Amino acid sequence: MRKKLLAGVMALALCSTNMPLQTIFAGEFTSGNLEEVSEETPEIFSDDNQEVIEETEEELSVFSSENVPDFSSEANVMSATADGTEPIKEININDTNSSNLYDKNEHKWKITSAGSYKFNGTGATTSIPIIIESITSGTVNIYLNNVNIETASGPALQITSTVQAQVCIYLENENNLITTNVNSAGLQKDNIANLTIDNSSGTPGILTAQNSAPYACGAGIGGGVNGSCSNITISGGSINASSSGGAGIGGGGIGGGMGVNGSCSNITINGGSVNASSSGGAGIGSGLGSGPEMVSSSCSNITISDGSVNASSYYGAGIGSGDATNRTGSCSNITISGGSVNASSSRGAGIGSGFCDMGNRGLCSNITISGGSVNAKIDCIPHQNLDSSGNYDPNSPNVYLCTIPNEGNDPITIDNTHWSPYSHIAVDSSEKKLYAWLTGEDHIVTVGTERRSYIFNSNSNEFNNTKRTVTSAIFEFNGSEFIYDGNTHSPNITTKNNIKGVGDFTVKYFKENDPTTEITEPKDVGTYIVKIDVNKGDFYNASSGYLTNDDWKFDIKPGTLTPTITNYTGEYDGKSHPIIKIDKDTIPKNSTIEYSVDNGQTWTTLNPNNDIPTVSTVKKAENTKICIRISNSNYTTWTSQEYKAIISRATQTPNYPSPSNTQISVPWSCKKVNEIAPSPLPANWEWQGSDKTKDLNVGDNTATAIYTGEDKGNYVSETVTYTIIRSKCEHKHTAERYYSSPSCTSSGYSGDTYCTDCNETLSYGYTISAYGHDYDNGVITTEPTAETDGIITYTCKRCKHQNTKNLEKLGDGEPYIEGSFQRKGWDAVNDLIKTSKEKDTISITLNGSRTLPASVLSGIKGKDISLNLDMENGFIWEINGTSITSETPADIDLSVTNTAEYIPEALYSLISTNQNDFGFHLGRNGAFDFPAVLSVKADASCAGLMANLFWYDAENGVLQCIQTVTVGGAFERSIPYADFTLSKGQDYFIAFGTESLNGRVIHTDGSITDENGAYLRPANTKISSHSIDRNKLTVKLSKGCAGAQGYDFVISKKSNMLQTGKFSKTVSSTGKPQASFRYLAKGTWYVAARSWVLDAQGNKVYGSWTKVKKIKITVVTPQQPKIKDITVKENTVTVTYTKCKNATGYEILLGNKYKTSAGEKYPVKKYVKRTEGKNTVTVTFTNVKKGTWYVTVRSWNKTSKNKSRVYSPYSDIKKFKVKK
Repeated sequence: MRKKLLAGVMALALCSTNMPLQTIFAGEFTSGNLEEVSEETPEIFSDDNQEVIEETEEELSVFSSENVPDFSSEANVMSATADGTEPIKEININDTNSSNLYDKNEHKWKITSAGSYKFNGTGATTSIPIIIESITSGTVNIYLNNVNIETASGPALQITSTVQAQVCIYLENENNLITTNVNSAGLQKDNIANLTIDNSSGTPGILTAQNSAPYACGAGIGGGVNGSCSNITISGGSINASSSGGAGIGGGGIGGGMGVNGSCSNITINGGSVNASSSGGAGIGSGLGSGPEMVSSSCSNITISDGSVNASSYYGAGIGSGDATNRTGSCSNITISGGSVNASSSRGAGIGSGFCDMGNRGLCSNITISGGSVNAKIDCIPHQNLDSSGNYDPNSPNVYLCTIPNEGNDPITIDNTHWSPYSHIAVDSSEKKLYAWLTGEDHIVTVGTERRSYIFNSNSNEFNNTKRTVTSAIFEFNGSEFIYDGNTHSPNITTKNNIKGVGDFTVKYFKENDPTTEITEPKDVGTYIVKIDVNKGDFYNASSGYLTNDDWKFDIKPGTLTPTITNYTGEYDGKSHPIIKIDKDTIPKNSTIEYSVDNGQTWTTLNPNNDIPTVSTVKKAENTKICIRISNSNYTTWTSQEYKAIISRATQTPNYPSPSNTQISVPWSCKKVNEIAPSPLPANWEWQGSDKTKDLNVGDNTATAIYTGEDKGNYVSETVTYTIIRSKCEHKHTAERYYSSPSCTSSGYSGDTYCTDCNETLSYGYTISAYGHDYDNGVITTEPTAETDGIITYTCKRCKHQNTKNLEKLGDGEPYIEGSFQRKGWDAVNDLIKTSKEKDTISITLNGSRTLPASVLSGIKGKDISLNLDMENGFIWEINGTSITSETPADIDLSVTNTAEYIPEALYSLISTNQNDFGFHLGRNGAFDFPAVLSVKADASCAGLMANLFWYDAENGVLQCIQTVTVGGAFERSIPYADFTLSKGQDYFIAFGTESLNGRVIHTDGSITDENGAYLRPANTKISSHSIDRNKLTVKLSKGCAGAQGYDFVISKKSNMLQTGKFSKTVSSTGKPQASFRYLAKGTWYVAARSWVLDAQGNKVYGSWTKVKKIKITVVTPQQPKIKDITVKENTVTVTYTKCKNATGYEILLGNKYKTSAGEKYPVKKYVKRTEGKNTVTVTFTNVKKGTWYVTVRSWNKTSKNKSRVYSPYSDIKKFKVKK
């Protein structure tokens, strides 16, 4: 280190004075401590240093000056330029009188204006330098022809800092620009503008630019002492540039013992042959850094795209920064895309930083090598490509040196890409190798016709020709489970994405329980092991045996059986029929079929005769169920649902009464069906039990007769409804009823006027409107924030009911482009639209904004550009420019509120069955100018369900399903969304389910219609009135119930009967909207009703229940008697019956016909006897005529207020015969 430091000090002294070299040395050796100096002197001028200098001189002597043409000594000979537009001023450089460009005072050739100048020489040495100065514009073309300048006064050719023009130097024959001035460069460039060096057109040229001083500070080509160098382009010629302390091409070294040496940047070589060398500076780059600072400058932006380059140094880098004691400069942005490059250094990097005694070498970065042959040791790992703008790309792949022998200099292809050059002989004729920098992966290199594999070792970052060992780890195994379907199944085995060069392979299959027997077609159920046999590939050897892995298994799971089984369907015919029919073609061979008739408790295997159980009647068909079980080794055992045969009732009932005989007129005094005489019913028909004692109202009444034959239950019509017309009451006694007062939410009623005798309503009242809630001004109960909504609560002043509304979260209202919160505002969106292409999608987070400006719509109008507008509340709008047709789009209100408050709950409650159903309100009303897609976030449980979109038609007060979509993905694929195309506002409701409801309309009366107007659900009904006659209750419903085909009435002693579904009695009516309940016990009863309509399968679809009506029965219904015995003696008949609780007497009816009314059978009155006293249990009829007779008994009491009889139900009817 001491000898380098002293050598640097002496070089600085040389660079800072004009004293002769020997004077300086004399000064050093005649002052101070002579012994100490004499000790250091041999080290400074050691053989090593002399050897470096000698090598440099040899390299500078590679070109000869043979065949140099003679030049005329005539001054100012003018010749035209190549294009004939600019004259070239010719100068004989050996004759100072040949041109006025010679400055006699300064003894220099001076060029001070733009133009073309040709210096002709004979090869003879001249000491007169060429100076280019004070030119502010244009181009200066310098032609050098056999020019040999060797000077000690400064640079041989200098471009001063006052030159702003471009300078081009064109070479013809052999030229030398040599200085012995330590502070100067051979060809010194002090300005910023570009210098280009090239051959003269059609003429090869040579340039030797050198500072030949022993301790030179100036560069060969570039900066002088401390001088930086930039913007040099070499496009042709043979260039030999050298220095000992400065760079061969680049910055100068330190002079004066202070400062930092010159930096180097923007050096471009795209042709020619360049030999650049230095001892302490870089071959190409910055110079030596010595003195007190002892720091060398940085080197950057060196580009080599063609030609041959040999850049060398002893202490500095071949290409990069020079040598320094304290710290070397950094090296960056060096790009090599072609040519042959040799960059070497004995102590520094080939490409990078120079040697540093203190070890503080500068960083090496941003090196890009994309082509050519580059033999260099590089301080950092280069990258492969520049980015699209021509700048260094840190994301480009790293590249590493791959040395490829090529003795025959044959063409080379690397990974199917032709490579140039083929070898390194352009730099060194003995280097029959290509130094290619390739990415850190395996490569195929073809040399001539020879195909080679170069394998990359990521541990050493080197390439070799040894192929890799193939293992299961380089393969990707996909497909662990299949379902049996009779076909062959196999998983997918591929090499992993980053693996290449693997040979072809064969896949083998083995059962897990037999790993040695190969399975050629894996299709049966079971677990399989997969093995592969791999052939040799480009980068991998063949496998030595089968390859496998513990995870290389797959299962073929049992398949699913889909048998076709149909149940018997037919009309009752009295014959036996099998319950089901099995289609054997839908069941795989070798399957076992079993059946069970006891819900799977026991199973019976079907025999070849197919012994399936049979049924013959409607009841047996309904009560006999069968399950089927099918087993097969390749399928999951299939067990069916329970099947039942369907035997429908026959249409023709025996002795069905004629319709012309079903109307009966009775006087007002006839109050019950069983008082009608004679009986109109045919044989095997009687009055329905409940109708036997049915009270008759004034006007039309109905009573039902039922069929009682032995095969009853197997016919469609086993009942006949009779119309019984009772004359009107005179209404002498009236009263008021049903008054109710209104409330905030419920309307009131003024009351009806009715007859207390017959209970008929004589006049109806009117509805008193509900008051409605009178809310206060509201209190904010939850303040809104930027992240959450707030809540305001309103309280009714009258009933204290509370209602809440959401206050929107506090957004700043500035939308921003998704992924870039800094790009905010609609102007930023408009700017992005201008640069967008067709098919682009722009995602925008509205951040509290709710209005889409017209300018944005105009920007995308007619273009296939989509806007995704995230409302940040689970709603996303999508608008495509091709859907916008308006000439002048207007601002659009995009606001969407998750609420159903504007839709009556009575409507959406009829179709809302999923807890995730919800409504939303659009800020925009009426028809849209163009369709837009609204993506609505759904709960994860709704994925795959149908999303039915209902629009609230506020004008008509209905909900209409206008779209049905399947819940899937929109923009956030982990969250389910439903995408709806909307063309109008304002309120919508979404119902999720497995069924499409498209076209359905929900009406305010509770009815639901389909797209054709057919009723799927009837309107809700109301109880309009009720009347009580002793122990009989008659309930009437409001008329005009839309869509209703019938009504069900229920009664119970329990007020919660609608919740429990348990009723004391149910009456169904298909005629008038009314029904009666007879023989009710004393006490409180609760009654309700609902309408219904039959669906396509004949099942009832109900409307809502009416409100439960509470009524009271004040009479006591006596116990129903039973006939114990009938004694017939000639024409006398004695009937004995049971004694009944709460009975005052009994009524016995005897007739030769009977009928059925309200479910009760009783004789058409021929004889009637009433008894008094509950203990009288026998009655006798005399003079009874011959024939068949029917008898029944009922008990009675007088517990009513008016002491009219209260009857029990009739006893079962009994038949007997009188023979005489």
